[in-house]
Amino acid sequence: YKNKHDFVYENNAVEIKTTKNQSRLNIKISNENQLLSMNNEKLEFVVYRLEKVEAGKSIYDLANEIFSKVNHKYKSIMMSKLIKVGMDPFETNYDKFRFVEKYVFEVNDKFPKLDKTSLNSRIFDVKYTINLDGVASTKEEYSNE
Repeated sequence: YKNKHDFVYENNAVEIKTTKNQSRLNIKISNENQLLSMNNEKLEFVVYRLEKVEAGKSIYDLANEIFSKVNHKYKSIMMSKLIKVGMDPFETNYDKFRFVEKYVFEVNDKFPKLDKTSLNSRIFDVKYTINLDGVASTKEEYSNE
């Protein structure tokens, strides 16, 4: 629904990104407001690293797992939203990349980011890349089962 963050619940928000880069944790940020928390909400930034491996869960697997749990009347809404952001969950090219790592960052004063409050009001629609190598996070590695 074009929210600023991917998921918002109670006083928490989550922004999610993926990367296929195996050597650096460089993440593209789409605007100066994306990592700005509002209304005293806690903002987590979650990054999934994808890799071409044979075992493990793919984006395709995850989409199908979610579809199997979604009420029939919402499946077409979910499908249209996925297609709108450029993903056809039934396209088998997504099956090549598997989830291998998950990083969770707390977006706070120490987290590297730009936000609207630090920019001149005439500067907007800023797109930038941050390198998260060495930034404090929790990390989870997925077994290739």
